[in-house]
Amino acid sequence: GTQWSQQAFFKASNTGQDDWFGSRLRLSGDGNTLAISAQLEDSDAKGINGDQENDRAQEAGSVFVYTRTGTTWTQRAYVKAANNEAFDEFGSSMALSRDGRWLAVGARGEDSGRIFEWHPGGALREVPGSQMPGGNGIAVSPDGTTLYASAWAGARIIVLSRRTGARREIGHAGTRVQLTTRRGERVRQPRVEDPA
Repeated sequence: GTQWSQQAFFKASNTGQDDWFGSRLRLSGDGNTLAISAQLEDSDAKGINGDQENDRAQEAGSVFVYTRTGTTWTQRAYVKAANNEAFDEFGSSMALSRDGRWLAVGARGEDSGRIFEWHPGGALREVPGSQMPGGNGIAVSPDGTTLYASAWAGARIIVLSRRTGARREIGHAGTRVQLTTRRGERVRQPRVEDPA
């Protein structure tokens, strides 16, 4: 149809002033999983569903994951970095797989630029090989097997294979990642263009 209607109103379960809840949003391809970051949230909790009620780690950041059944949305997880520290801004970049079962989260203020991943029902873990200078944007391939992350301080794109664990670095200033579509393809992979 042509009519839009509000289905839900989202608030953080530990709402605080200047937490920046809603600064980043990622919706799964099936529309049933939503990740919302609050990249300046202040709890010093670590991992999944920790203590939300303190403000002992200024601007550490967090991500809230919601799932939908019918028209009802429910908070599924409160996600914090496994090495949570003040000013990390965990949630400053995110990627969510098409089926909503794989979430990757970056923290632009974290010293090593590491990326963490989470699966529903599982623990948060560091993505092997994800250390980078000044990690920023993240994208995941539609089939969830490849992670692309921009390392802005090093002017590089980091490409990580979730199948083999292989890592490669490509590009320099001016490199771009473009999502392309070809008819008849079952899985559409991003193409990385290097102007060099």
